[in-house]
Amino acid sequence: MQNEILSCTHVDQIARSVLDPIAHFVGAESSVYLHFRGAEHDNRLVRYIYQGPRPDAPEAYRNRLYDLDPVVRPSLDRTCHVDSFEETETGILSIHEGIRASRYYQIFLHPFDLGSMVVLTIPIGAPAARDLICLGFHRSLNSRAFAPTERHALAAVAAAARAALGVIYYRDAAIGKASKIAIPGSGMQGPAWHYGRRLGLTEREVEVLHALTTGRTNLNIAHALNISIRTVENHLRSIYSKANVNSRTQILSRILAKD
Repeated sequence: MQNEILSCTHVDQIARSVLDPIAHFVGAESSVYLHFRGAEHDNRLVRYIYQGPRPDAPEAYRNRLYDLDPVVRPSLDRTCHVDSFEETETGILSIHEGIRASRYYQIFLHPFDLGSMVVLTIPIGAPAARDLICLGFHRSLNSRAFAPTERHALAAVAAAARAALGVIYYRDAAIGKASKIAIPGSGMQGPAWHYGRRLGLTEREVEVLHALTTGRTNLNIAHALNISIRTVENHLRSIYSKANVNSRTQILSRILAKD
């Protein structure tokens, strides 16, 4: 399953490659991907992907009901107020008397038949504007509650989920910051060009780095630049060494932070 999660390279694949296999792994009846955009003293839900029988639930949740969520709200608060908050965390919600008496249960959990849930929270982005990605897995009110063993099962795939979703996040953020991304020499200079020049990359290395920010695979880069895939791999090793990083996620994070 780790490989299936890591194969996810685009937001359109999150449901099939991330949510579905993890939901099956932990025995969930529905699942959701939530992306909260960080801002000073606040967060807002900017994207969700839902798999399950109540597709209207996340739209209701989007109406600031996450402010009442006892599992997600603490992580959202830490993204706003703790610069060093970088740890992936898991949480579990069980339905007990205290929860049943809460407004969150009365206006959201009960109407949408949401019972026990396990949640993975992934802080991501620069400390000044850290985003939060949440993966939630749910059972209905009449189903067996999640146990600590299933929370541990979710924690076991947390690193793979963070790696895959991180690549998507940083790539999309880099693309968003460069409304025009072009091969150097074409007259347009995007964030990859500026960052590459600061690193002292060769012209070909900058071209490879630029192609990386558009989400291309090594094979796609090779075809686009008319070079072999082995040459692409060699260029990437050189780029990573000069940037003192070890992965696509890290180099894309640097580009986003430096631009």
